[in-house]
Amino acid sequence: MVLTLIPDAWLSTPPQTLLVGDGPYASALAFVTGAAILAADDLLSGVEEPQEGGLPQVLGSLQRVVFVASASQSGADLLRCHRALWRWIEKLSPEGEQHEVAILFVLPDSSSASLEESLALGLGLKKFDPASGTEAARMGDPLESLLAAWAMICPTDLPTLRARQASDAARAALRKLRCQGGAAVNREAAREVLAIFAGREYQLDVFCRPPSHRHGNLLRGWLRSVVTDGVTPDSYKEGCRPSDWLVDFDEKR
Repeated sequence: MVLTLIPDAWLSTPPQTLLVGDGPYASALAFVTGAAILAADDLLSGVEEPQEGGLPQVLGSLQRVVFVASASQSGADLLRCHRALWRWIEKLSPEGEQHEVAILFVLPDSSSASLEESLALGLGLKKFDPASGTEAARMGDPLESLLAAWAMICPTDLPTLRARQASDAARAALRKLRCQGGAAVNREAAREVLAIFAGREYQLDVFCRPPSHRHGNLLRGWLRSVVTDGVTPDSYKEGCRPSDWLVDFDEKR
C-alpha cells in the first residue's frame, strides 16, 4: 500500500472543512463549501510519515468533515473511512483523540434505508442524531437544508465515540463471541448474537473485516451451524472462527 502524502496546500492553509469522496458531486460540494478534498482511497492508505521530524499538525483547525458516499460503498466501507479519518486526526492534530469534529455522511439518493441504519449501528447509535457528533443527509437534499443540518451537528471527540460504542449491546455480544471460550459459552454467545440481529443479520457485515460481506456470510453460516449443531472441533479451525472474520473491538484505531 502506498501511503498518502499530506497535500502541500494544507501546510500553508490548514483545512477547517474536509470533504472525503470522489466524483462530480463531491467536487461541486467541496467547491461550494470551500472544503479541502481527499479521495477515500487516499484516506484509507494512511499518512506518510517523514524520515526526519514529526508530522505537521495540519488538522489542528479542522472543524467539519463530510463523507460523500459512492453508490458502490457499503456501510462497512464508510465505517472504515470513518475509522481512518480518526487515525489522521490523531496524527495530525495537536489535540489527538480529544480533537472535536462534526461529521456528515451524504448518501446517494438510490441507497436504501438499511445503509443509514447500518452506519448508525456501527457508530453505536439507534439512529443518527446531531447531538452525537454525526448526521446523515442525501445527495438530493437542497443545499440549504444540507448545510443547515451540518451546522446543527455538535462536534464530539474520539473518546466519546468509543464510550458510546463500548456500551452498545450488539458490539458487546460480538466481542464476547469473538473471544475464545468453552463450547457452552460460545453456543450461548452465538444465540445472543442471533437474537440481537434477528431479521437484520445483514448488519453483521459492519462488524467484519474486509471483505466485509464475504466474512459476514461466513459468520452468519457459523452462527446458524453452532446454534443448530453445537460447537465442534471444526468450529475452531484456522480461518473458520469468529475472530477470523470480526474486527478486533479492543484494537486502537
